[in-house]
Amino acid sequence: MNEKNLSWEDLTRIRIADTKANIANDALALYEIKNIVCGCTTVEEVVFSTHSLSVSGKDLIREWELSPGPVVGKLQKFLLAFSIEEGNNDPDCLLLKSKDFFS
Repeated sequence: MNEKNLSWEDLTRIRIADTKANIANDALALYEIKNIVCGCTTVEEVVFSTHSLSVSGKDLIREWELSPGPVVGKLQKFLLAFSIEEGNNDPDCLLLKSKDFFS
Protein backbone atom coordinates (compact mmCIF):
# COMPACT_ATOMS: atom_id res chain seq x y z
CA MET A 1 0.00 0.00 0.00
CA ASN A 2 1.33 3.46 -0.78
CA GLU A 3 0.28 6.90 0.43
CA LYS A 4 -1.85 7.51 -2.67
CA ASN A 5 -4.24 4.73 -1.65
CA LEU A 6 -4.66 5.89 1.97
CA SER A 7 -7.24 8.33 3.25
CA TRP A 8 -6.09 11.26 5.35
CA GLU A 9 -7.69 9.51 8.35
CA ASP A 10 -5.49 6.44 7.79
CA LEU A 11 -2.40 8.60 7.33
CA THR A 12 -3.24 10.45 10.55
CA ARG A 13 -3.66 7.16 12.45
CA ILE A 14 -0.27 6.02 11.16
CA ARG A 15 1.29 9.34 12.21
CA ILE A 16 -0.25 9.09 15.70
CA ALA A 17 1.06 5.51 16.07
CA ASP A 18 4.48 6.63 14.89
CA THR A 19 4.47 9.54 17.35
CA LYS A 20 3.49 7.27 20.25
CA ALA A 21 6.29 4.88 19.31
CA ASN A 22 8.86 7.68 19.04
CA ILE A 23 7.94 10.01 21.91
CA ALA A 24 11.55 11.14 22.34
CA ASN A 25 11.77 12.39 18.73
CA ASP A 26 9.70 15.50 19.50
CA ALA A 27 8.11 15.72 16.04
CA LEU A 28 4.49 16.75 16.56
CA ALA A 29 2.96 16.26 19.97
CA LEU A 30 -0.05 13.95 20.09
CA TYR A 31 -2.39 16.82 21.09
CA GLU A 32 -1.16 18.82 18.06
CA ILE A 33 -2.04 15.96 15.73
CA LYS A 34 -5.47 15.59 17.32
CA ASN A 35 -6.08 19.35 16.89
CA ILE A 36 -5.12 19.12 13.23
CA VAL A 37 -7.50 16.20 12.68
CA CYS A 38 -10.36 18.00 14.47
CA GLY A 39 -9.68 21.12 12.43
CA CYS A 40 -9.83 19.17 9.18
CA THR A 41 -13.15 17.56 9.93
CA THR A 42 -14.62 20.87 11.10
CA VAL A 43 -13.51 22.77 8.01
CA GLU A 44 -14.98 20.16 5.66
CA GLU A 45 -18.42 20.46 7.23
CA VAL A 46 -18.70 24.26 7.32
CA VAL A 47 -21.29 25.81 5.03
CA PHE A 48 -20.72 29.18 3.40
CA SER A 49 -23.99 29.87 1.60
CA THR A 50 -27.63 28.85 1.63
CA HIS A 51 -26.88 26.66 -1.41
CA SER A 52 -24.57 24.47 0.67
CA LEU A 53 -27.15 23.82 3.40
CA SER A 54 -28.21 20.18 3.67
CA VAL A 55 -31.85 21.27 3.25
CA SER A 56 -32.96 23.08 0.12
CA GLY A 57 -35.63 25.70 -0.38
CA LYS A 58 -37.79 22.94 -1.88
CA ASP A 59 -37.34 20.86 1.28
CA LEU A 60 -38.46 23.79 3.42
CA ILE A 61 -41.44 24.53 1.16
CA ARG A 62 -42.52 20.90 1.40
CA GLU A 63 -41.90 20.64 5.17
CA TRP A 64 -43.76 23.85 6.07
CA GLU A 65 -46.22 23.95 3.17
CA LEU A 66 -44.91 27.36 2.10
CA SER A 67 -45.24 29.21 -1.16
CA PRO A 68 -41.99 30.08 -2.93
CA GLY A 69 -40.97 33.60 -2.04
CA PRO A 70 -39.06 35.84 0.37
CA VAL A 71 -40.07 33.88 3.47
CA VAL A 72 -38.21 30.83 2.17
CA GLY A 73 -35.08 32.93 1.58
CA LYS A 74 -35.28 34.44 5.07
CA LEU A 75 -35.71 30.97 6.55
CA GLN A 76 -32.67 29.74 4.63
CA LYS A 77 -30.60 32.68 5.90
CA PHE A 78 -31.79 31.93 9.45
CA LEU A 79 -30.67 28.30 9.05
CA LEU A 80 -27.36 29.37 7.48
CA ALA A 81 -26.58 31.57 10.49
CA PHE A 82 -27.44 28.68 12.81
CA SER A 83 -25.35 26.22 10.81
CA ILE A 84 -22.31 28.51 10.79
CA GLU A 85 -22.63 29.39 14.48
CA GLU A 86 -23.21 25.84 15.69
CA GLY A 87 -21.17 24.01 13.03
CA ASN A 88 -24.17 21.79 12.36
CA ASN A 89 -25.48 21.05 8.87
CA ASP A 90 -27.46 17.92 9.70
CA PRO A 91 -30.74 18.00 7.72
CA ASP A 92 -32.89 16.69 10.59
CA CYS A 93 -31.40 19.24 12.96
CA LEU A 94 -31.95 22.08 10.48
CA LEU A 95 -35.58 21.12 9.92
CA LEU A 96 -36.11 20.99 13.67
CA LYS A 97 -34.37 24.36 14.10
CA SER A 98 -36.52 25.87 11.35
CA LYS A 99 -39.45 25.63 13.77
CA ASP A 100 -37.79 28.41 15.82
CA PHE A 101 -38.01 30.70 12.80
CA PHE A 102 -41.79 30.66 13.02
CA SER A 103 -41.95 31.22 16.81
